Formats: sequence, structure tokens, C-alpha cells
Amino acid sequence: MKNLISFSIITVTHNAKSELLRTIHSIQEQSYKFFNHIIKDGCSTDQTNKINFTKYKNINFYSKEDKGVYDAMNQAFELAQNEYIIFLNAGDIFFSQNTLEELAENIKKKS
Repeated sequence: MKNLISFSIITVTHNAKSELLRTIHSIQEQSYKFFNHIIKDGCSTDQTNKINFTKYKNINFYSKEDKGVYDAMNQAFELAQNEYIIFLNAGDIFFSQNTLEELAENIKKKS
């Protein structure tokens, strides 16, 4: 698809299972579906890795030790494959269900 805008959404987390679920749901509810969601977990001990990630679309979950939030962000950044990258921390949500769609439309207008 020509001029397709796609996003890599990165979420780093450590022992924030319930907050992570809120973020996942916000992303999954987006009307714009051209994204992949990279979740980088810092070896949480709160059962974050027990979330059934396969029931969600476009999620890649990785759990690996890191040296803090910025190291985790850099590790996840290395996994991103799309031109546009959004960092959305565990517990954060998009403003509306149309946020990615509106962002893609604005990018296209400025291209």
C-alpha cells in the first residue's frame, strides 16, 4: 500500500502488570491498525509474563534484564521495524480511539 504510515509502539515495563493491561487495551482499541506493539519487560516478578499476549493482535513481548528504563527503551528500539516510533509507558493510554489514525493523516498531509 503506497504511502502507508505504520507505527512501532514501544512499552517498557517492570512489575506493572495491571497498568500494562490498561495500555494494551488502549492500543488494541485504536481504529488505525497499522502498528506493532513491542512490550519490553525487565524480568518482572508480578506475573507480567503470564499475560496471554497471543489473544491480542500485533504484539511482540520480550522479557530481558536491563539496567533501567532508558536501557529498556534502547533494547526495545532495536526491535522496532516501522518508520514511526511511539513510546507509551505501562499505564499510559492514547487520548482517543482515533489517535493513531489522526496522527497518520497529519503525517501524510506534511509529506
